[in-house]
Amino acid sequence: MEKDWVKIMSDASPANILLMQGKLLEQDIHSVVIDKKDHAYQMFGESELYVHRSQVVMALHTLNTYGSGD
Repeated sequence: MEKDWVKIMSDASPANILLMQGKLLEQDIHSVVIDKKDHAYQMFGESELYVHRSQVVMALHTLNTYGSGD
């Protein structure tokens, strides 16, 4: 992965990560999901959500706003 991408969240549930990725896309914030789950034992590992360094502040604001129910 390019050096200009920053991990902004990780979660054991890929569904949660994809939901947050959708919220970012609604705000024209492009992101990348990396699945680090063990494919033999699905209970181990996490998925990670990355955004470009230039969009970190806006992405975190978007996720915090969504998380607070606003």
